[in-house]
Amino acid sequence: MLPDVTAADAADDVTLLLKDVDHYLAVTDQLSAQAESPRQSQAILRELISAAEGT
Repeated sequence: MLPDVTAADAADDVTLLLKDVDHYLAVTDQLSAQAESPRQSQAILRELISAAEGT
C-alpha cells in the first residue's frame, strides 16, 4: 500500500495535498494492483519501441 499523500504536479510547481485524498488513494491503489512489474513494464516498452521503429 502506498502512503496517504497526493501530489498535484504542474510545470512550475508541485503541491502536496494531505486532506481529502480518498479518491486519489482508491485510484492509485487500483493502478498499483493492476500494474505490471518493473521488469515486465520494460519488456512491454521495448516491444512498443521496436514496433514503432519497424524492427
